Amino acid sequence: WKTFFVWMRALRVKWWILLWTPLLYLVGWADHQGLQLVGAPYVFLLQWGSALVMTFFMMYSDWQDFLRGWDHFKPQNYNVLTSGEIHVRAYRRVFWGIGVLCLFIGYKVIPLLRWDLIFVILIGVLCIGMWLFSPIKTKAFGDSLLTLLFGPLVTGFFSLFLYQKWGMEELLLGVVWGLGTLFYYQAERFQFLVSDSRERRTTTLVVLGFERAKQYVLLLWFLFTFLSSLWHFLFQLQFQGVIYGIIGLMGMVILVPLVQKANTPLGFNNKRFLDYAIKLFYLVCYFWVLEGTIYLL
Repeated sequence: WKTFFVWMRALRVKWWILLWTPLLYLVGWADHQGLQLVGAPYVFLLQWGSALVMTFFMMYSDWQDFLRGWDHFKPQNYNVLTSGEIHVRAYRRVFWGIGVLCLFIGYKVIPLLRWDLIFVILIGVLCIGMWLFSPIKTKAFGDSLLTLLFGPLVTGFFSLFLYQKWGMEELLLGVVWGLGTLFYYQAERFQFLVSDSRERRTTTLVVLGFERAKQYVLLLWFLFTFLSSLWHFLFQLQFQGVIYGIIGLMGMVILVPLVQKANTPLGFNNKRFLDYAIKLFYLVCYFWVLEGTIYLL
């Protein structure tokens, strides 16, 4: 079991929720609106193809960070290559195997590709290239690129692929989900504030400093839940909007006292804050998925 969970970390499985939540919601939303969806096999290919593509590029990013020695100040279990939990040769074999699977799935969905989908794919590839091959991810607010990549681009591609529509609902949903992704990412990065400083990374949290970084992460949570609530109110879903508003307030009640107790990064309970932040994020995801599932019934 230990080896299994190590590989789950290496494959970044927990990040799949960032793709599958908006995908499952859009499927339910489209069915609820009476839109014509692609066949179930293509939905299945989209679900697993998107997850494997993300895993492929994130494994490549971890591989590059390992070669550059960027993760040596991180906790031992952060990068499975740095910690030695997975041999480099085994890692590369799985990495290239996933790449082959991505090509196979891409070949299967070629009949559904149109110019609008190709355009979104090209922008996505450009964003991924900037993230992997330029120092932007180690620079201040460069991680905001994730907001575009996992937000409007992902929801736009999903909606165009699923039912050939990219309207105001999908665009605003992309903004909501982009902010949610950024909150998830920054909540995880908060535990590496000291190590990122030692590695001389000028990330957003490092540049902001400890006090303003705390406020920044709380602001992201507020925007994510507030806009989730607002999205539902805008499209005549008041009851659901109230639920996300309550979750947002509950999160602030839990997170604010945690960040107020510490005055320095060394005195900050990173693990407790991260646990609560991630659990709150998963709670929001649960309600998005539940809502989409109800639409399908």
